[in-house]
Amino acid sequence: MEEHGYLRRVREHTESGRLVTRTYAHHAPVTAAAVTPLRVAERPQVRRRAVERQPEAQRDVQAAPEEGDQAPPRQTPPVEAPPPEPKGPRAPRHDRAAALLAGLRRADDRLILSRRDVDRLTPAVTAWLDNGVSAVMIQHALTDNLPIELRNPARLIGYRLDALLPVALPPRPVPSPTPADGRRDRPLPLQTCDGCERAFRAAHPGRCRDCRSVDVPAPPQVA
Repeated sequence: MEEHGYLRRVREHTESGRLVTRTYAHHAPVTAAAVTPLRVAERPQVRRRAVERQPEAQRDVQAAPEEGDQAPPRQTPPVEAPPPEPKGPRAPRHDRAAALLAGLRRADDRLILSRRDVDRLTPAVTAWLDNGVSAVMIQHALTDNLPIELRNPARLIGYRLDALLPVALPPRPVPSPTPADGRRDRPLPLQTCDGCERAFRAAHPGRCRDCRSVDVPAPPQVA
């Protein structure tokens, strides 16, 4: 565009005496004859006496830089926003898990967790509770055999929650259905043998197995 006359760069002197390069864009091409290679702005005439009367502090003041010569503003790093609060009511296990993490420092003063750490580790503790582990067992798993030098308690707790997560308990066996008469499998009642008068288990009165095998006659009934 610069070769065809649509873009033109001109070196000019500013009022402060600095030499700058300015770029001009044109809708129509401009011939080379119309381009002025160098333009010098007129400097304001300052009286010598006025300069001598200025205090020393004002002489040391440097001219303000031009708008195009100023350095770009420094970009500040974005501030990390806090984690959003969960919407809706929390589950009871979520509150139990958060209370368990916050109370670990009762077992060891070094296990101090921030609010951000508690919110990040609460789902892992909830997974332990869902697998049937009690709060006492979780506390022992997180506080037993701690290293002597503990620099990052949140990282250690997160590692133990992930590496030591127990498997879920298998489902309990389904109890056998109750018979229609409401009675379960019970031993047969004791009966007295009509032949030898020994006790044996049977559903109905009669003779025992031995008496039935030898066909012993039953004793006469006393009126």
